[in-house]
Amino acid sequence: MTTALTVSGKWLSQLAGYNPCYRCIWIGYNVRPLPYQMFPGIFSTIDSYNKKIVHAYIDEHGKLPDWLASLGSIDHYIKPPHYSKFSIFHEQSGITLRGEADGIFRMTDASLTIIDYKTSRYSTNQEYLLAGYEIQLNAYAFIANELGMGPVKHIALVYMEPLTEQSTIDEVDSVISQAGFLMQFQPKIVPVTLHPDKLIPNLLSKAQQVLQSPIAPNRSSTCKNCVAIDTLTEAAIQNPS
Repeated sequence: MTTALTVSGKWLSQLAGYNPCYRCIWIGYNVRPLPYQMFPGIFSTIDSYNKKIVHAYIDEHGKLPDWLASLGSIDHYIKPPHYSKFSIFHEQSGITLRGEADGIFRMTDASLTIIDYKTSRYSTNQEYLLAGYEIQLNAYAFIANELGMGPVKHIALVYMEPLTEQSTIDEVDSVISQAGFLMQFQPKIVPVTLHPDKLIPNLLSKAQQVLQSPIAPNRSSTCKNCVAIDTLTEAAIQNPS
């Protein structure tokens, strides 16, 4: 019997880039929880607060904040559905694709714009990361279109870059209060190419090939993570409990 497969748009992004390691992708899906996985929760907290700020501003003023105005004129925002509802079954691959977008805006022309917030500094030397983000956002667009929420016409990354230069605290009294201190963030909008129908079905088919293997695929010759896994395995064999 074939095991039902479910992947997120974020997980699918691992198939991006040059020479992805299918062994690591297979292990990451089938071995849970993975050891030594730590992600600072503060980034999720900032992203969540970011969404609340934007939605509250729209509720108050009926438009996007000025620093998001280049996305276009909106009619209203859509509260991003939980991933359990923001999902579709792709019959050709037998995979359920799901996700949870950071921001979904209904524009005045009735189309959708979907964005993803990144609490980070943008750099043009992030080709691998940007390729993954492109897949993630196109996966959200693919889901929205399949659910009849669309049409999705625009997708974009919104980098929230922390301002930590000395010049931002020259007027120190303006950033310190009895409750603590304030940190400013400067947004940078990075448009992403929209081509969900061209990109996502092919990646789901590739995901099916990788994940339905009963054993882990061969490692990539250039994968540093595989070297670490093999080293860990050898150490465990030499020092059994």
